[in-house]
Amino acid sequence: MTLIFALSAQPAAESSSLSGGIIRRMLELAVKDFDAYGPALQATIIESFQDVVRMAAHLIAYMVLGALCMLAISRYRLNILRQIAFSLAICIAYAISDEIHQTFVDGRSAQISDLCIDSVGALLGILVIALIFKHWQRRNKLAENSSRS
Repeated sequence: MTLIFALSAQPAAESSSLSGGIIRRMLELAVKDFDAYGPALQATIIESFQDVVRMAAHLIAYMVLGALCMLAISRYRLNILRQIAFSLAICIAYAISDEIHQTFVDGRSAQISDLCIDSVGALLGILVIALIFKHWQRRNKLAENSSRS
């Protein structure tokens, strides 16, 4: 949550510079002679990837948050559906607070689309952990049953 807050606190120009730098580095690794392209063409290409990289960043950050929330909530003796519901509620509440926070940052604003991407990311992270838990439960039951035989 601290990392998400810190990234959201960056003014728009700083945030664009960060994502642009990441895109530039990826293109330098993936596209032969990217440095030979003119500065105007490089800027156009980088700009064309900005939205995708930002969406991916939201999705990944909230996948991690969702997974961590699920791991934390799993310490309580709740059934799996309640664990999922509480974890998702925490993540969505944080995503809402993060979007509100961005309205106070220079050049940033609250976006419903970001909230939706954050929620999907959180749900994916939560479901990955839930599936791992289910797998462990099945595996433990099989091991328990085979040791009784």
